[in-house]
Amino acid sequence: FEEIYLENRELFEDFSPKELVTETITQLKSQDIDIGNLVTDVYQFTVTQDGQFQYTVVTLVDEFLQRLDLASSVALTKGLKDLPVRVFAVKQGCFNQVFSHFPQCEFTFEPLAAFLKKQPDVMDSSRMEILVGALVSHGATAESGGGHLCGGDRANTCSLLQMLINTCELHEGNRQQLMKLKAPESVLAILTLNSTDFDVFSICTNALRVFLLDDDIRVPFGNAHGYAQHIVGQLEAIPRVIAAYHRSKKELEHDVAILSTLGLFCVRNEYCQQAVDQGGLEIALEIYGKEGEYKGNEGGMEYALLVFLKGAGANDSIKEKMAKEGCLEILSKIMLDLGIRDKIVAEIALITLSVLVLRISVNARRFVEKCGGSEAIINVLDAHPKSVSVVKGACLAINTLCNRNEDLRPAFLSKGIEQYLLEGMEISQLTECCKYTLRILGSTRIKLNCPWIGEKGDRIPRDQSL
Repeated sequence: FEEIYLENRELFEDFSPKELVTETITQLKSQDIDIGNLVTDVYQFTVTQDGQFQYTVVTLVDEFLQRLDLASSVALTKGLKDLPVRVFAVKQGCFNQVFSHFPQCEFTFEPLAAFLKKQPDVMDSSRMEILVGALVSHGATAESGGGHLCGGDRANTCSLLQMLINTCELHEGNRQQLMKLKAPESVLAILTLNSTDFDVFSICTNALRVFLLDDDIRVPFGNAHGYAQHIVGQLEAIPRVIAAYHRSKKELEHDVAILSTLGLFCVRNEYCQQAVDQGGLEIALEIYGKEGEYKGNEGGMEYALLVFLKGAGANDSIKEKMAKEGCLEILSKIMLDLGIRDKIVAEIALITLSVLVLRISVNARRFVEKCGGSEAIINVLDAHPKSVSVVKGACLAINTLCNRNEDLRPAFLSKGIEQYLLEGMEISQLTECCKYTLRILGSTRIKLNCPWIGEKGDRIPRDQSL
């Protein structure tokens, strides 16, 4: 990039720096070169008369290392906003230079958290050990302060927790190492000691949830289930998180955090039961009752609520309780309101519905007959007819509703569901699932090409079968 930029500067003397960057990018793209992680923002570098590139981020790091104060820390953190800049800075050794002052200098915490965003590979086991040690130290500070994380301590603790989160995201190996170093224990200690005045609830719960992700494409199967067993089973995270929530300010950020966290904790039947027994369902319904206060939250609260219902609802006895408490009506309302506007909410709503009615016929009937369920599903399909994830979710929901309840089929057929599914079949990723759903519905508008059926509809003789 630098070489071509300099060549273009000689060829196009009247070009501005921005025009030179545009021309350079065009030439690279014409050669099918991936420039995704290159610093191409004209405001991120300057070029001297003798052709030397001076990058802004390197200057910011140099200034920070000279001063090691709050102002230079804030400036460096802002300068690390873009991923290409962070990638370049790491390659230039900037991360190593800043980390050499960690954790002695508290002003390194926030820039290091910024460096680590989507770059967890830069952390090795020795650095993770230092990080966990710093978290333990800040947990002890809170304990000596009677449960208060005041002023700078609170900000520094949040930055350390963000470092932990960014180290874990997209990296199963780092999660495994941090589990060995007992990082969740340190997070729960900080959460337990957190007071009502200085809240770090949201970031602590986020730090716990990050261990339960399965987002490393290099690892076919993560160990999230095993980590959940340790965090929830051995460390008793559910009652501790709920107790901390009751001490929090219970604002939108905290409400979303508690629902998302409890939902991910529910990986076993007994954890689902524990979450509800400890008051999780009451909390969820109370939060949904504040719906009017959260206008303009872009579905964040509703999405978190669906995560909780999907997680805890995996327990059959809890499904019935949720239905009695009006969760199916809430589900239908979310589909008709947010589901038609937001396909992400629509997808998780349909999957949550499938969970809540699975094996529970009374819930299936209630949703279709009393909650306008067929209308809700069809309206979502009408809003997102080309979305693969939404159509797959709708097929799953319809299959679960009607597979054991054939008398519910007319509720869908009479509203024209077949047309949506036939259109869905034209999309290659949806052909089989739409065809299967039409078969579940007993549709006559599709010819099923089954290997056990002859050309005229006769069964293939046994001696001719595959």
